[in-house]
Amino acid sequence: MRPATRVVPRAILFAFLASCSSDSGQRERDAEAAGSLVHTQRTSTLQAGAPTLAVYSRNPYSGDENAIADGRRLYAWMNCLGCHGELGGGGIGPPLADADWIYGGEDAVIYQSIMQGRPNGMPTYEGKVTPGDAWKIAAFVRTLSADAERDAGQQGPTGQGVLEGPRK
Repeated sequence: MRPATRVVPRAILFAFLASCSSDSGQRERDAEAAGSLVHTQRTSTLQAGAPTLAVYSRNPYSGDENAIADGRRLYAWMNCLGCHGELGGGGIGPPLADADWIYGGEDAVIYQSIMQGRPNGMPTYEGKVTPGDAWKIAAFVRTLSADAERDAGQQGPTGQGVLEGPRK
């Protein structure tokens, strides 16, 4: 190859590289200027941390013994006991017979968990149970944690349960 033919490609390469470096400096200045004009806009309600959920619905079956009995029957029929245990002690799913609830133990939150499900395991039952039946299950589930709180108050001084007759 002749020396002149080697020089031309090198000259073109150097010219190209020089233009790129001056362009990148201008691009950086343009990006800085544009960055001061950019405003962030929230496009999702997803956020890190604990959920902030305001639920104000009242359970229409709260305290209704017949509805709670129906809720107990539905709890078994929908196989809630398969994950949460017959008495709500837990298993595959979290326990329901204590005061430590992941999403909160209010009736409306329990109803929402039943109808909409929860990530990592709790399926949705919307379309499988009526809203009224979901409220009945929620009323029954609340009795599980109330029973646990009552039992905790009946512990003896060594932490052993106090002997007593059958509950009425």
